[in-house]
Amino acid sequence: MLKEMSYQVMPVIQQLPYALYTVEQVKAMEKLAIKKYNLSESELIERAGFVAFHFSLEYWRNSRRVVVFCGSGKNAGDGLVLARLFKSHNIEVSLVLMEEITKAHKAVYDFFKACCIQHIPIHLSIGEQLSKKPIDLIVDALLGTGLSRPIEGRYAKAIEYINQHDAPVLSIDVPSGLDANKGVPLGLAVKADVTMTYTGLKRGLFTADGTEYAGEVRYHALELPARVFASQIHVAKRMDWQRVAGLLPQRHRNSHKGCFGHLLIIGGAKGMLGAALLAAKAAFRCGAGKITLASSPVHASHLALSLPEAITFGVNKPESLRPLLDTVNAVVIGPGLGTDVWAQGLLEQVILSDKPTIIDADALRLLPKSEKSPTQAILTPHPGEAAFLLATTSSKIQSNRFLALEQLQYKYGNTVILKGAGTLIATQDNQPPAICTGGNPGMAVAGMGDVLAGTLGGLLAQGMALDKVAIFGTCLHSEAGDRASKENGERGMIASDLMPWLRIINNESASQEIQSR
Repeated sequence: MLKEMSYQVMPVIQQLPYALYTVEQVKAMEKLAIKKYNLSESELIERAGFVAFHFSLEYWRNSRRVVVFCGSGKNAGDGLVLARLFKSHNIEVSLVLMEEITKAHKAVYDFFKACCIQHIPIHLSIGEQLSKKPIDLIVDALLGTGLSRPIEGRYAKAIEYINQHDAPVLSIDVPSGLDANKGVPLGLAVKADVTMTYTGLKRGLFTADGTEYAGEVRYHALELPARVFASQIHVAKRMDWQRVAGLLPQRHRNSHKGCFGHLLIIGGAKGMLGAALLAAKAAFRCGAGKITLASSPVHASHLALSLPEAITFGVNKPESLRPLLDTVNAVVIGPGLGTDVWAQGLLEQVILSDKPTIIDADALRLLPKSEKSPTQAILTPHPGEAAFLLATTSSKIQSNRFLALEQLQYKYGNTVILKGAGTLIATQDNQPPAICTGGNPGMAVAGMGDVLAGTLGGLLAQGMALDKVAIFGTCLHSEAGDRASKENGERGMIASDLMPWLRIINNESASQEIQSR
């Protein structure tokens, strides 16, 4: 076990890394640390428990009674160390054990004996005795990352108890019951307020249901040698506004609108004008110099009144789009487009033009019927559209978003943005997929995807490369949503609320680029 002196020099909390790994990779790192660098499993468990303890003291300062739920695996060892440290600091602590600890790993059993020596109360069931006094903090050290089957029996009852209790919950490494590779619960999982994770960040904590169950993710590397982390190539990467801000180039004073691109937005079938307008407004707020809105002829006059800065173009026949396509720098097609023959013809013309294109909304549903595949495009499906593109169901998409992303890119090529909580981005540069960790539930509202399409299109028209547009634009969009929610709350947010923030954040990004020179 570690000496107290080594505790004092260990940093308690660290900034979240950007590299993400699978559960198997993290286990391989820890095995390497034990085998090659003279670290024992007991020492790693002790370090993890120590970090969680000091974080708890800081984060929940007024906790007077703590209950630690333990299984029998190494994750339980972290919880047992934590319980022992609470006790030694005169915090009332109880253990709830799911299994016979005597059958556990030797290191875990040693920590259990240490808890017994300190006379920490042990409960073998969840009964009235546990709830006689108020609980200030629940620690979930039940299962860790080793689970691969649905939760049942006593573990299921324990998780239900934890989730129904009003005390805050700290999950150790991962919320018990969560598949940390896919970000989905195995039947049910602990809903943590904070997850303290170690060694390498598990990719499933940052997408799909993982964002719901993990709560706030905190991290510690456990002071493992750098070569341990170099032994594994990350399978995904976190992306947020902090990571990408500053990518916009400075604007020269001797500029004109032609310097910042001409974007064509195609959408607005009869009765569906709003989506195209939202996309156009977002593109302008992201710096596009000139925008033409091509839509059903019945909307031409309304477009001119609603957005006088844009040029309007009524399209009777898809062929009439050809001369216009020759003059633009980039295209957004799909917002309010519809899925009829007229819409299909417009998509065919765009694909034939080979212009850099954002394919969104209705255009995604037309894509499988297209005679030719696009070569310079960003596809932006939400789970329902992804299900249509892959001839499956939304639930199948959400059950393994990483696999769905891989299949979408394999089938359709190009850059792919799979929208949702923890938006995934597959680029064309053979790099691991990116996960945008920004955004909030207030953005789950009609029109938000149209704003994203316009954001991406505005950047694309200005000459930014497709892959960079996908990552920068997605993070920009999510940051605008986060700023809007901080101003007035998540509930009741509408897509238009992002417009002023897109402008503000764009200008902040340009300022950062100047300062970095």
